[in-house]
Amino acid sequence: VEATSALVRSFSKIDRAVPDSARPEHLALLELHRDKDIEEIVFDTFVEHSPDEDRQLGSRIRRDAWNLLSRLDVDGEMRVNLLSGLLDQPPPENDPMLSALRRGLLELRTIPLTGEELEWLTDLHEGKGVGANGWWEGATDAVASLDAQQRRGIRLRHIEALRWAKANRPEWFAATRAELLTELDSRLAAREHRRRATDIMKFRSEDLSSNQEQMAWPDLITALVIDDAIQTARIRSALFDQAEEDREDKTTEYGGIIRISILRDEPDTYVAALYAPKPVMRESDTSFVASPEMLTESTTALAHYHFHAQTIRNGLYAGPSDGDMLYAARYGRACIVFTALDEVTLGVDLYQPDGVVLDLGEIKRPVGSS
Repeated sequence: VEATSALVRSFSKIDRAVPDSARPEHLALLELHRDKDIEEIVFDTFVEHSPDEDRQLGSRIRRDAWNLLSRLDVDGEMRVNLLSGLLDQPPPENDPMLSALRRGLLELRTIPLTGEELEWLTDLHEGKGVGANGWWEGATDAVASLDAQQRRGIRLRHIEALRWAKANRPEWFAATRAELLTELDSRLAAREHRRRATDIMKFRSEDLSSNQEQMAWPDLITALVIDDAIQTARIRSALFDQAEEDREDKTTEYGGIIRISILRDEPDTYVAALYAPKPVMRESDTSFVASPEMLTESTTALAHYHFHAQTIRNGLYAGPSDGDMLYAARYGRACIVFTALDEVTLGVDLYQPDGVVLDLGEIKRPVGSS
């Protein structure tokens, strides 16, 4: 029984050659804990290993256990039920991760699906990151104003867009899903679009009509807020400057976060904050690696983004790659890739952890910007 946590960590490593149900770790865990199903075993392992007791190993066990649960419980429903059993108990002392899960379920009406997303929620709970001061209260107020239909499918990646939209686009909060679809469709229909034309991803549908069934009400709000951001001259000017920096640097792709300004006189201004990868993290000119600083400081970000700007005309690679999709799924983020199409044009693709990719069309360099 003492080997349970080691078996859970081993089981968390993906082996595509063997189904999870046939994995020896799976069989051993069920043999050791005959009165529980596999999800309960892994969840109990998660709860029992507080990082406060063993800060280094406890954090790793919890991250791996939660990532394993993301495979066993894809939509999170079983974890919601298991967490609900803890709500009648007093909040755990000296356990910010369990406290964050409890508070997130009660106040934000969602749980993280992956271990990395769990660490993100914990940082928010502890007030870490750019713009985190007072963020939770505003987020809680926004979520509390939603009805049951609007909350369906809500994830951590939606919360900042909901918080901002409640204060700045109240008409969207009163809109039905159909009305939001109409608003988004009317924006996209008037724009030029560019499909990816290389590798297997070129067969993916990126139009709204093909993806709308998968997009919940919070997805549509998030897409509209992100679209608002990238249509501003300030954001577009910053993005074109950053794309030029990326093109000149042949050691890596560049990327960053879209967020709301934290300056007192800019409460509703969008910012494209660049986080160039550190020298030791640069893999190649076709790879972006998010720095620890970017992850830590992006707790309240609307989206993560990176560039496909190796050449001025890089349209063959418009849209996210398979690796980009894995990044979104791992971190639970709304993500954007900006692709250089010519000297004054970037293609914009929004992609979600659930596999939805939405081509938001092309943006132009603002007249007069450098």
